[in-house]
Amino acid sequence: MARGSCTALLVVALGCGRSAAWFDAATATAPPIPDAGPVAPPCGAGLAPGTIAWQTALPDAGFVGPVAADPSGATYFVADGLPTVLSLDACGAVRWQSSAPSGRFPAHVTDAYVAGDTVDVFSDQGRLDAFDLSTGAHRWTADLVAYAADAGYGDPVNAGAGLGALGPVVAAKDGTAYVPVGTLGVWIATVDTGGGLGTLAQMPPGDDTGEVVGALLDAAGQIDLLVNSWNAGAEVVSFTRQGGVAWAGSFPCGVPYLGPLASGTAFLAISDAPCTLTLSGGVGPALPGDPVLNGAFVIDAADDLYVGSADPRGETMASFDAAGALRWSTSTGGAAPGGGPVLGATQLFAALSDESPVSRVEAFDQATGRSLWTLPLPAANREYPPPPLLSTSAGLLVAGSGGVAYGVATGGETPPADAPWPTPRGGPDGRAAAAGQ
Repeated sequence: MARGSCTALLVVALGCGRSAAWFDAATATAPPIPDAGPVAPPCGAGLAPGTIAWQTALPDAGFVGPVAADPSGATYFVADGLPTVLSLDACGAVRWQSSAPSGRFPAHVTDAYVAGDTVDVFSDQGRLDAFDLSTGAHRWTADLVAYAADAGYGDPVNAGAGLGALGPVVAAKDGTAYVPVGTLGVWIATVDTGGGLGTLAQMPPGDDTGEVVGALLDAAGQIDLLVNSWNAGAEVVSFTRQGGVAWAGSFPCGVPYLGPLASGTAFLAISDAPCTLTLSGGVGPALPGDPVLNGAFVIDAADDLYVGSADPRGETMASFDAAGALRWSTSTGGAAPGGGPVLGATQLFAALSDESPVSRVEAFDQATGRSLWTLPLPAANREYPPPPLLSTSAGLLVAGSGGVAYGVATGGETPPADAPWPTPRGGPDGRAAAAGQ
C-alpha cells in the first residue's frame, strides 16, 4: 500500500451472521465495533473439513499473519512496516484495529504473541509494543535500543556486521518476555508485563560469541539461545530463569544452515541437522539423513517429530519417532512445505507452494501421513510463499493469503494443550515456549 494512500477494508464474514464493516486503513482508525460476545454456534460447525468457514479482506497484501491467537479463537495480524495491529474474532469479524501512539514498526515485525491480557508486537528496530486484547488500546512501549544505550551495552541496530541482533522474543506463561540482544556481546533483556526493562544475563564479548539466530523456552523451563558461533558452529547456550548458564553445547553433526529451533520433552532439534541435543546439553537421538530435513519442526507430546522435507527427488512431509526412526513419509507432489506444520488433535496441517500463484493447505493423518484434504488458496504475494497458519481454540485453521484471511473448518481440531511444541511459534498464543512454561 503506498504511503498516504486511502485504502478501505471490507470484512466479509461468511456463515457468521455478521455485516460488513468499512474503515480507513491509512488513518489506522476504526469505527467503534460492538462487542459481539461469545461465538455461538462455533463458526465452521457442521462444515466438512477443508471447507472455508469465513474469509475477511485485509487492507492490502502487506498485512502479515495470523501472527498470534488467543484462547477465544481471535487472531491477530500486523501491517509490515506500519505501527498497526488488526484483530479478528473467531468468525473473522473485525474486533479492533490499533496503532502505537508514536514511531513505526520500521522494516519488519519479527515477533508477536499473546501474553495474559495483551498482544505484544516486536520490531527489528527494538520496540516491543503491548495492546489490550479486548479493546486494542495501546498499553506501553519498551524501547530496547534506548535501554541498551543507557546501560552501556552499545547499539544493537548499528553494532556492525555479525554483531547487531535483536530477538527472537520468547515469553513465559506469566507474560515476562526474554529478548536476546547482540551489541558488543550477547545479553538477554527482560520485559515485564508493564513494559519494565531489565537484564537477565550477559555473555562476555569474544570472537566465538557469534549471532543469536534462534531462541525458545524449552520443556525444562530453560531459555535456549541458538548461536551461529564462528568457532563452534551451531551452538546452544542455555540459561536458567534466574540468569545462570545451565549448559552450553554444539550440535554434534555438520549443520549447513541454522534453521528453526524446536523443543521436545527431552531434546532440541534444528532444521537440516540429523542430530539432536538433550535438554542438559548431551547428545540426543540421531535423526536419519534421508529424507533431507528442511523447514520448521513440530514435536508432539510423545516426542514424535514432524517436518517438511526438501529432497531433490521430491518434496515430502515426514515424521520421526522419539528414537529418530522414520514413522512415515508422504510426497507433496513437488510443492515445498512452507507455512506450518501445525498440529491439531489428530491432524497435521501444512501450507505448500510450488512457486505458482496458487498455494494449498493440506491436512495429513498424524499417525500414518495419509493426506486427508486439500484446499487451494492464492499465494501470499508475488513471491509466492505459502500462507502462514495457526490452529485456534475455535476449531478452525486460520491462514492469511493474498491479502485475505481465511477460517478453514477442520472437523473441530484444536491445538493440543499437552504438546511441548504444538506449533512452530510455540502454541496457539504464539509464544516461543514449551507447554506450561
